[in-house]
Amino acid sequence: MIRIQHPTGVLEGEIQLPLSKSISNRALIIQSISGGRVSISELSDADDTTVLRKLLSSTEKELHCGEGGTTLRFLLAALA
Repeated sequence: MIRIQHPTGVLEGEIQLPLSKSISNRALIIQSISGGRVSISELSDADDTTVLRKLLSSTEKELHCGEGGTTLRFLLAALA
């Protein structure tokens, strides 16, 4: 585990990660729970990531994850 701390509690910077759907989905969840304060770019173009991105910004009461198990797992955790 790597811990990054700053005395003021404010950190700024960029991290480059490989374009995998799991990492992309984690980044989308982090962005969602941060209230949009985290910006992300260059996400995976996997269906699971595309669907999760749409669902996280949806205002619908009923959400359909399609056939993506990864999408369902990440979305359930975020909404719990």
